[in-house]
Amino acid sequence: ELLGSVLARFIARQGLTDDKVALDQLFGSRLIVPSALWQGHIHQLLQQVGHVWLVNTRQVQEAHTLLPLFRPFVGRRNYERLAGDMSGQRQNHCQLRAGVNASILQWPTRYQICPLCWHEQLRQYGYAYWQRLFQCPGVESCPQHGCLLLDTELAIQSEHRHHFVGTQDMRRPAPHASATASGLQIKLARL
Repeated sequence: ELLGSVLARFIARQGLTDDKVALDQLFGSRLIVPSALWQGHIHQLLQQVGHVWLVNTRQVQEAHTLLPLFRPFVGRRNYERLAGDMSGQRQNHCQLRAGVNASILQWPTRYQICPLCWHEQLRQYGYAYWQRLFQCPGVESCPQHGCLLLDTELAIQSEHRHHFVGTQDMRRPAPHASATASGLQIKLARL
């Protein structure tokens, strides 16, 4: 699950309707700008919520961000710089340092879901969440169910600068199925 999804669910469950108040609760600052794929200030976040979320900065980065996706493509030194950008209190330059802005890869502009995973999450947990894999460039199918991912109406870059976009922001219910993916699409998603 993406970190932004975890934080958006916390905000919704706490009944926080003001984005700046939510940022203050989570980060101890109202100046943080959420990033769906490259959330920074993780150390600052854990200083605020570490008493209820018993993880360290690296565990959050490895399990809830896109950082591990870049490990094979950047040297160890640059990988550590990316990790530092995400954990520190300074401005986050991950997209530039990782080469995302100069890349020819087409990154998704809206959140993508597998409808079967979505409904399984609702049944199992009582909520659905943004799966990290489904927001990666080139991933068009669910490796578990073999179906094509569906675009949601929700932009990955929120029009509201300080808002964490969560699955609770969806206005339409997720369909229960989608078309079957090709073998190559499934293979890429598994890799």
